[in-house]
Amino acid sequence: MCKLHACILPYIPSDFFRIRSIPARLPPSQRGILPKNADPEKEHRSIRRCLPGVVEIEELGLKFASAASAMNHTDTRQHPRFPLRLPVLCESPEIPDYRTVGFTYDVSRGGLLLEVLDLLSPGNPASLLLPTCEQNARAEAVVIWTAEGAPGRMGLRFTNWAIPGFPAWERLLALQAGPTPRTSVRTPVALEVTCRISPDTILPGQARNLSDGGLMIAIPRPLPPQTRLTLEVPRSSTLSPVEAEMEVLWTGAARANRSVLHGLGFRSADIDKELFLVGALLRGLVATD
Repeated sequence: MCKLHACILPYIPSDFFRIRSIPARLPPSQRGILPKNADPEKEHRSIRRCLPGVVEIEELGLKFASAASAMNHTDTRQHPRFPLRLPVLCESPEIPDYRTVGFTYDVSRGGLLLEVLDLLSPGNPASLLLPTCEQNARAEAVVIWTAEGAPGRMGLRFTNWAIPGFPAWERLLALQAGPTPRTSVRTPVALEVTCRISPDTILPGQARNLSDGGLMIAIPRPLPPQTRLTLEVPRSSTLSPVEAEMEVLWTGAARANRSVLHGLGFRSADIDKELFLVGALLRGLVATD
């Protein structure tokens, strides 16, 4: 095997061998990774003979460039990332009317990956309200990169912390690094809601906490598990009403003259769920900020 092959093989990803055609020649900008005076077409033929199991190599010139980049790449990630669905209130000091709630995809000491319906542009500053297990934490951040989608994604790097919140964030990360990490964090709220079991059966209630998977509510009478209902958060002075299709997962003990606690889960994981969570969390986070 020639020196070129031995050099690049450890850096070739597994999908390298999904191979269909070989370009006629490498672009000039990519020839620097070949030995001096090497004939690219000859190197293509040589690699096809030397690499076992290879039938044809797709876009070999681009793969060479990727291998060269990998050889020169240094991982700049300083902190481990932990998967966590955490609601985040996101605002921007440079865009006064920008306010949205997103959910983290992963979190770290240095930043987070946030899924939101309304993206900021790279370079924009962001003010974040992060509900940890203990308290709401405030942090300033900057958008590093974005990706369009439904929802879109923003990679944010922390630039400053409000002092009371940072220790709580550190303890949350320590929990995620331990043997029993959480998949999501429940956010305490106090929201008036309406439960519509049927057109003729409507119950008032109060949401006590909310997470990516569902919420806990208190209503006047018990409902059996598997009861299906529509939960509505009514209109506020600045926000439209939001609703979601829910199902009762568990029912607390009934007590005289007391509301009964229920655990509700979302019946679907679609855009309606995301809109409900955004609307409900905007009310809840702003009220507790």
